[in-house]
Amino acid sequence: LEKYQSHIPEEAEAWAISRKYPVPLYPEYDLIWNDISMDEFKNLRTGLLASSSDGSHVLINPEESMLKTLIKLNCQFNANGSSIVPKYSISLLRSMGLDIRENRVVEISPYIEYSTPLEAVNSLSGIIIKDRAPTRIGSRMGRPEKAGDRKMKPMVHVLFPIENYGDARRSIVNAGKRSDESGIEIEAAVRECLSCGLETPHPLCPRCGSRTQSENRTGKMRVDLSEMIDRAERRSGISVASLKELKGVKKLMSKDKVSEPLEKGLFRAKHGVSTNKDGTCRYDLTDIPLTHFRKDEIGISSKKLVQLGYEDKDINEIQPQDIIIPKDAAKYLLKVSQYVDDMLINYYNTEPFYLCEKETDLIGQLVIGLAPHTSGGIAGRIIGFSDVNGCYAHPFFHAAKRRNCDGDEDSIMLLMDGLINFSKDYLPSTRGGLMDAPLVLTVRLNPDEVDKEALNVDTLWEYPLEFYEAAEKNEMPSKLEGIMKTIKILIQETGSFRGIGYSRETADISSGIKISSYKTILSMQDKIEQQLGLARRIRAVDENDVAARVLSSHFLPDMYGNFRGFFSQEFRCTKCNTKYRRVPLSGKCFKCGNSSINLTIHKGSIIKYMDETLKISYEFRLPWYLDMRIENIINTITQTFNIDKKEEDKGLEDYQEIEA
Repeated sequence: LEKYQSHIPEEAEAWAISRKYPVPLYPEYDLIWNDISMDEFKNLRTGLLASSSDGSHVLINPEESMLKTLIKLNCQFNANGSSIVPKYSISLLRSMGLDIRENRVVEISPYIEYSTPLEAVNSLSGIIIKDRAPTRIGSRMGRPEKAGDRKMKPMVHVLFPIENYGDARRSIVNAGKRSDESGIEIEAAVRECLSCGLETPHPLCPRCGSRTQSENRTGKMRVDLSEMIDRAERRSGISVASLKELKGVKKLMSKDKVSEPLEKGLFRAKHGVSTNKDGTCRYDLTDIPLTHFRKDEIGISSKKLVQLGYEDKDINEIQPQDIIIPKDAAKYLLKVSQYVDDMLINYYNTEPFYLCEKETDLIGQLVIGLAPHTSGGIAGRIIGFSDVNGCYAHPFFHAAKRRNCDGDEDSIMLLMDGLINFSKDYLPSTRGGLMDAPLVLTVRLNPDEVDKEALNVDTLWEYPLEFYEAAEKNEMPSKLEGIMKTIKILIQETGSFRGIGYSRETADISSGIKISSYKTILSMQDKIEQQLGLARRIRAVDENDVAARVLSSHFLPDMYGNFRGFFSQEFRCTKCNTKYRRVPLSGKCFKCGNSSINLTIHKGSIIKYMDETLKISYEFRLPWYLDMRIENIINTITQTFNIDKKEEDKGLEDYQEIEA
């Protein structure tokens, strides 16, 4: 039997094995017998007895009831003229006590009454047939995969306040043009020059160049932004005219209102990167656990592999703090490394650190992995790249970030970027401002400090028979701790968490779907149609419940929220971005005299889901209360904005619960 561990036996061969030895029928030829009722089983058996044969296959009449039963059994078949031909006729027939003799289907084992189809096939076939799908695990897509550089909304190059002087785009260049002789007024941390006494937000005095000291207070001050831009250009060697854009922030949200030097914004804009709230450049990724990799999968040479401490072999066990990042992440981090080097040379007057010219130069560089809602990062090392939109890493690396890889997403940043540019003084003083910030860095991973979910990962190269027998009996996992060697047991026995095995081969960690269709479908209407169409086709899914959930958790809250916000909104000057509770009677902005004052919430945001909501409510049977909510909000919107709604009458039965 050992030869069948490497290849699948033929159908007749599989039946011969199960008859000769006390082993169950090979899963390839098993059907999902417990998914049909005994009535369906008997009707199918009767239909098969009445079918013809071509000598090797049964030719089934394409009756609707027969088709439904075959589909429930997951029995693959082809249409051949006026007949249905199952892919594995021998298994279908013999499992039901039938066979082909002289081009016709005959009964081999007499039928008696059975309680379940699985009991029936085990009795009629004369061999052991296991339940093909004893347990079902329901799942839904919480979010599609993600990999992309993190941008504040709107994107920011430097944490420097320009109030409303930079218009809606928050352009520092435009704010500088509006800076007159008296400068612009900003709110920032007050520092006083030790030589000339000038109050400024900067560590160095713009008047005499001396060092300033903090006054431990914030306040309004006027600064000559135009002169500050000129000085930043001279020091960085970057002309603002060569940049596509340079964006700041309206206000500083930190307690002490500490701002970044404008030079950092010039360096970031030059290299096409943006800053986060804490001064770092982040790349967000979905977490994916990995225990082993092939060197050809991650684009690393044998020489580099050995330099990183691995053996020069095809498959290696990944080190706990090594990560494999997407190729797109490598492109972004390459730009960040060049920005850091540029800043070290031209702003800090020191030697460059990274000297990276291409993505592969990032291999071996250190990063900080950080999850939202935490304040502690974990040091990691880049060892390669993949085509997958996610971060491959050891389960312990993800667990050290307090993540369990069920669709979680967090970020990485280059270590030098974090060491140079992160400051606690930049963090918002609002609730949760200290979250998602590398206040603490774990340099060496301690397995005693990770979550127990990562310790429960098994280390076996193959599972023992007792595991499958216990799974068949629905035993508690805790009873198998003695035979399923987990990482926890490995650490207790050896003191190391190295030596993990795997039980299933993977051709390539980058194979499979790389971008889910939910991200490639652009319009919300198409996404909803695809989702509901899939729900209709999947037997395990109640499409009416899916439709109700989409409406009650997505469409209706959006419509109600925007409708409520429409009548309590502010009005905005398109030139200086000044906001008003009510439109000035003159129709002009008090601050700049501009006559263009617009809404901040428009009708389009309220009615964008209206047609799709109506369509879903007509096509699916929704709960009565939800139908009433839809009717109420649609009528309110159409009457408020004088919209013609396509009338479609509903009868009384549409609002009644009809039981099958």
